[in-house]
Amino acid sequence: MQMNRCFEIVYLLLERRKITAQELADRFEVSVRTIYRDLDFLSRAGIPIYARRGKDGGIELWDTFVLNKTVFSEAEKQELTALLEGLRSTGVQEETQVLQKVSALLGQPRQAWIEADFSLWSKTAEQPDLFSLLRHAILNRKRIQFDYYGLNREATHRIVEPLRLVFKAQAWYCYGWCALREEERFFKIVRMREVTELDESFEPRPLPEKILMPLPVSERCVTITMKVQPQGIARLMDDFQQIELKQTPEMTTVQFTCPDGEWLLSYLLSMADCTEVLAPADLREKMRQRINVLAELYNNKETNTQNLTSCCQVIPGKITADQ
Repeated sequence: MQMNRCFEIVYLLLERRKITAQELADRFEVSVRTIYRDLDFLSRAGIPIYARRGKDGGIELWDTFVLNKTVFSEAEKQELTALLEGLRSTGVQEETQVLQKVSALLGQPRQAWIEADFSLWSKTAEQPDLFSLLRHAILNRKRIQFDYYGLNREATHRIVEPLRLVFKAQAWYCYGWCALREEERFFKIVRMREVTELDESFEPRPLPEKILMPLPVSERCVTITMKVQPQGIARLMDDFQQIELKQTPEMTTVQFTCPDGEWLLSYLLSMADCTEVLAPADLREKMRQRINVLAELYNNKETNTQNLTSCCQVIPGKITADQ
C-alpha cells in the first residue's frame, strides 16, 4: 500500500511540480504524519524531494530530476513493469492504474511475461466482486462476516479479520483471525457465502513472510501403488508433482505419496474406470467396500428422492454431501 502511494506522490509531483502535505493527506485519506513518513522513505530511496515552508511553500522535486534516469537501471525498469503486468492477472483494476502510471514514468512499454486466470469454469458475475471485497478488507483492515460451509458440518457464521489471500493447490483461500475459533484459520473462498465487509477496523497482526498451510492433524500421508491405464496417466501427473512411473509389457504402475483422508477415496473413485489400487491393502479394501455400496445403490430400482436426501443436504443452488 505504501509503495503504491509513494509512486503516485512522485507521479503527482512530476505532473504538478508542487503540492502540500495536507493536500496529499486528503487525497490518500491518511494523516499528514504518514505523508511525511512516505517523503522520508522516498528521500532515503534517492528521490531528490524537499519541502519549503511559508505562504508559497509545499513539497517539490528538483527541477532536473528525471525518474527513469536517476533511480532505476534499464534492466530494473523492465523487471518492474513486467512484475506489475503480472499482478494485473488478478483482475484488480488498481493494479492496472498503477501499471499505466509507472510505465509512463519509466518510459517502458507494457509487456506481459505471465498470464493467469484463477476463475473457475463455472465463473459467476459475483466472483470478481468477492475478490475485490476481500482485497479491500485486507488492505483497509476491516472485519468481514460470512457463512462458511466446512467439511463434516453445517454452515457456521464467521466474523474474521482477513490478513491475506493465499493461492494453494488450485484454490484460493482467505487467511485470517476467526472470532469463533479464536485463532488464525484458512477459509476456502468457494465455500464462503453472503460475504460482507463490516464497518469495524482491527489492528494488524504480525505475519510471517510466507504463510504455510498445514495439513489437518487427522490427516497422515500414505504411499499408493496403482495399476493405471494410459488415459489415466496424464491426470495423475497433473494432480501430483512427484510420481514414480513403471512400465512393463503386462501393465503400467504408478507410485506416489499424498495426504490420506475422505478426499482420497473420492478422488480415486473418480478414476476407478482406468485405475486399480494395489497397495496399501487397507486402502484397497476401503475402495472395494465403497464400490460395493455404490453398486448396490445404483442396482436398487426402488431408490427414490427420499433415499437420496438421507445422505445429502439440499441448500439453495447447491447439494452438499452430509459427511
